[in-house]
Amino acid sequence: MMLLFMKEATIAVLPATYQSERDATKDYAFLSLNSNIGNTLGYLGWTTSVSVGNTMALTGYAGEHAYELWEGIGQIKSTSGSFLRYTADSSGGMSGGAIYLTIQMKAAGFNHGGYPGESYNYGVKINSSIANEMNSVSYTHLTL
Repeated sequence: MMLLFMKEATIAVLPATYQSERDATKDYAFLSLNSNIGNTLGYLGWTTSVSVGNTMALTGYAGEHAYELWEGIGQIKSTSGSFLRYTADSSGGMSGGAIYLTIQMKAAGFNHGGYPGESYNYGVKINSSIANEMNSVSYTHLTL
């Protein structure tokens, strides 16, 4: 595998309630990179509009497959409350990666993990509050 880009984060923003209470609805973070790599590679974008049946995917570096990028593809099974439930496979080490809708190519949430004995995984849904946080971070910190 050839590593094309390696960038360092200059700012990490974590919700305070996750740090102090381990609130699963706040299991996400935002990073500001030391370059405008999005101008070269593009941006994923995000949405708060997601429906049961949407085809989705997630990617990440699964712990048992060092240095290999893995992808899980499935369908959204539930959008209730603060979480999305979906059929895409994920593995330890993939937590925190974007859950993105494959048709719109926009992030709809952040992968969290699976339920033991269940046939789906779940993640935090991007709601209006999280979208506002992302807008604030992108406009405040990404002008490096």
